[in-house]
Amino acid sequence: MNKNYIKIVLLGDGRVGKTSILNRYINNTFNENQEMTVNCSYYQKDLEFDGVKYTFCLWDTAGQEKFNALTNIYYRDAKGAILVYDVTIKETFQKVEKWYDELTVFNSDTVIVVAGNKIDMKKVDIDNNTIDEFTKEKNINHIFTSAKTGEGLEDVFYLVCKNIANKMNSELSKKLSVKKGIKLQIDENKDDKKDSCC
Repeated sequence: MNKNYIKIVLLGDGRVGKTSILNRYINNTFNENQEMTVNCSYYQKDLEFDGVKYTFCLWDTAGQEKFNALTNIYYRDAKGAILVYDVTIKETFQKVEKWYDELTVFNSDTVIVVAGNKIDMKKVDIDNNTIDEFTKEKNINHIFTSAKTGEGLEDVFYLVCKNIANKMNSELSKKLSVKKGIKLQIDENKDDKKDSCC
């Protein structure tokens, strides 16, 4: 099988739960006292789509403002991104547009999914209309998640990974069809007599 290494980044403000999401998804663990990420963490997940094995390289970036100068290094070559916000703090959703704009400057073809995290909390500080307006305008998917319970996480990662795989397969098919369409031109009028030599 072919093995493809694909970079996916998690973006969002500090304390929205990016590290907790990855720990739950990769290790099935959750830590109430998770320390804030101050640089970058890296995980790998192998998934298979249509007989092709992919290794998705998941990057957990620091969301604090003082680390923003470093983020372009992390998402420059990203094929996919999960934009995370905290459903209990509406300001973190307002920052999602900022992350979206920054990300698409570097790669407008990045597959993006928005994750509304901490849905297990009883307090929700954002209405669905605001979410729907943004995701429809940007033509991206949104899923509610909980790193604590695991709710929605499989859906988020499957959606972004599957869409990347589909995109790569589509691009490969186009390249192959172009190659198959190339025809050699043969000049039938050319005199095929052998040149004489002395």
